[in-house]
Amino acid sequence: MAETIGRELDWDDEIENEGGGWVLLPEGEYDFIVEKFERGRHEGSAKIPPCNKAVLTLGMDCADGRHASVDCNLFLYDRFEWKLCQFFTSIGARKHGERLKMNWGQVPGARGRCKVKIRDYTKRDGTPGQSNEIDAFLDPAEQKPAWTAGAF
Repeated sequence: MAETIGRELDWDDEIENEGGGWVLLPEGEYDFIVEKFERGRHEGSAKIPPCNKAVLTLGMDCADGRHASVDCNLFLYDRFEWKLCQFFTSIGARKHGERLKMNWGQVPGARGRCKVKIRDYTKRDGTPGQSNEIDAFLDPAEQKPAWTAGAF
């Protein structure tokens, strides 16, 4: 069943919400949470043949306290296996060199770290635009033990 967000407006409703504004993150490293995961299908392009894809929405917080969302497609195609490994390693579901059966059930709500870059593009109306793009998924931070024998 599809999740419904919001409500349909009636023709005579009053309106006032101008929107919170879209946030372009500065390039850098960010902690993320997987806010949304959907199974999708890539219909094929000049660079990528038809294949399944994971459509992720990653939530990140800016230094100024604003919240941003970045969409990311993970293509289930052997040429992109490295990116799938990066992602599952980042969320702590895989260790380097480990073979893993992808468990998509653990993806919603998962947390990790990534490197964000700014992508320049041309909009349909011919004007320049910018958006965020995930450049890389990063290894989880090393967890230091709370207590180490002989530390005192």
